[in-house]
Amino acid sequence: MNAVPRKNPGLYFGLANCPDVVFWFGNERQNSSHVRFIEPHGLHHESENKVQSKAQDLVKLVDLSRQDAFRKRRVEMDGWILSATTKISDIPWAGKRGWSKLKSGFKVLSMADNYMPTILNVREGLQDGD
Repeated sequence: MNAVPRKNPGLYFGLANCPDVVFWFGNERQNSSHVRFIEPHGLHHESENKVQSKAQDLVKLVDLSRQDAFRKRRVEMDGWILSATTKISDIPWAGKRGWSKLKSGFKVLSMADNYMPTILNVREGLQDGD
């Protein structure tokens, strides 16, 4: 699903930034859903604060998933920033962090790496108490 301006699901969750792409994975056997938001763009023109803001919004989705309304409906959400910037040295604020730090601290995946397994990886259904 591609997001439509001003109709993006992120607006309904109180996010400051609305990701461009939404994947909705359903598991009929577990009667559960996983919604993954993807924000594809390069990082060489983005400030650290802007990327951090986007990452915080993606973390908010995980937090929302833990609320009773989502848990009862067995819906989980998360997201990633997908960067077309291939060289870490092209990201002025990245310094010596490396891609692994950007992945863990800023929810950033590099398109130069094998990112699809991460994008398509969904837990095998939601378990009670998760």
